Amino acid sequence: MIYVLISLFKCTFSNSNFSILNYNYYFCNMTEQEQYYAARIAARDSQDAAAFLRLGELYSKGIGTRENHVLAKYFYDKARALGCEEAEEYIVNEYENDDLDLASEIDEAFKASYPNQPESLGRFKLILEEERAKKNYGILSPILHRHMHYFYPDYNQEKAIDDLLNDRDTLDAELFYATFTEENQSEFNLGTIDCLLQQMYAPVLQDNGLLKEITEQEEPDILNEDEKELIESTKKLRSTYTIICDKHKITPETITPIDALIHYPYIKTSAMVSLRKQSLKCLLSVKDYYSVINDTLLDNLYDTDNIISNIIVKIEDEDLLDFILSFFEFNVDINVIILRYQNLLHSYKSQQLETLARTLNDFSERLTDTFINHQLPLFTPDNLPPIDLSVEVDDKETNLKGQYSILQNPAGEIFITIDAEESTPQDPYIIYDGKIAMLFRNFESNILFRNIEPKAKKALNDAQEAHVVEMLNGKTEREYTVPIKRVGDVGVLIM
Repeated sequence: MIYVLISLFKCTFSNSNFSILNYNYYFCNMTEQEQYYAARIAARDSQDAAAFLRLGELYSKGIGTRENHVLAKYFYDKARALGCEEAEEYIVNEYENDDLDLASEIDEAFKASYPNQPESLGRFKLILEEERAKKNYGILSPILHRHMHYFYPDYNQEKAIDDLLNDRDTLDAELFYATFTEENQSEFNLGTIDCLLQQMYAPVLQDNGLLKEITEQEEPDILNEDEKELIESTKKLRSTYTIICDKHKITPETITPIDALIHYPYIKTSAMVSLRKQSLKCLLSVKDYYSVINDTLLDNLYDTDNIISNIIVKIEDEDLLDFILSFFEFNVDINVIILRYQNLLHSYKSQQLETLARTLNDFSERLTDTFINHQLPLFTPDNLPPIDLSVEVDDKETNLKGQYSILQNPAGEIFITIDAEESTPQDPYIIYDGKIAMLFRNFESNILFRNIEPKAKKALNDAQEAHVVEMLNGKTEREYTVPIKRVGDVGVLIM
């Protein structure tokens, strides 16, 4: 039976325009193991793109064989090299599900030479913009470090630095921040992490008496060792930076005391991001007084090992050396805490709830050690506070609803990404007046695009249609193409 089905598949696929869904249909009445062996034989005998794609899917899902995402990617790549456009979608799904590393996949895309490479890289640009909108700088960091001028050809580091120092919220400033140290690689899913922490510590946060007693502590004894080290490195950074500023009569940038940012009983990720940005501004504010910062340090900020091994050892000014060392120590301390939070999130998602229970019990012990009365139980995986990561944290810094991106691939096609709407589009189209655009999805759902950048305005003006991509939780919910209609004034239609 297996061989009959394979022959039917090969004949049907080679002589018609059936989509890859037909291939799945032919295997639907087989056992999982039969599907796996049939796909292996088909891939071996036919060297057909669709056969490789199916084999990759079986490895990805663990159908008839052990789940193996490395082999899945291997067979998807073979399908892609043979011109199978669907393979790109499967590869995208792999890393969207955290089964592949996006940075590595983009590196491979630059090395490879397959028919749809430009479209593939254009799709990656769209995904990068989605990650940037969510402030997932940790995902962007290694990619931008290697491929900044491909994905963002107009990036200007000098402008980025000036924008950062003058608190201008620009794309250049954002991209520079995303890449300024290796430690930034931990900076992703921070809104979800704060949501997890808020719900984990709900028994404390909802007990006003206990919370009051904690916050009235003169010393932050309630914090763990990593958090205490961050407090100390913050003090050291402020001290060494002040010495530099006094020496050169520089008006110092602000470094907020960590005590003022602590959201007891933990340090919020948004507070640490704020501190990290402040430390970067401090470094940039003194760069014109030390040639080593301008000539060497700024171009190597991402390579911490190289800085420590080859650059810092050559700095003769002791005050500058103390400041640079405290700068990196401070950023490493932030990284340690965020990585610990990332581990909590990973443990929750993989249902290793013992890690969450152990973290809460460690906190309870610190309460007891500091003689703070509490009624917290001994936590186990069975009695953890209720956790639902679909609930948004009430925090302006993590509320990203309503964002959009306008992109253009090498072929000149326009892509617009938006948050997915509940309703289904019905005869959608875009109206555009040269300044403002509006997407009419259906009679109940219209989306207005303001503050469109000049290059995007020109691209919209030249285009006859656009591809709309609606995203939900970082994944594509639906895609559709809409015509672009020119009007005199969009504002008149929305009054």
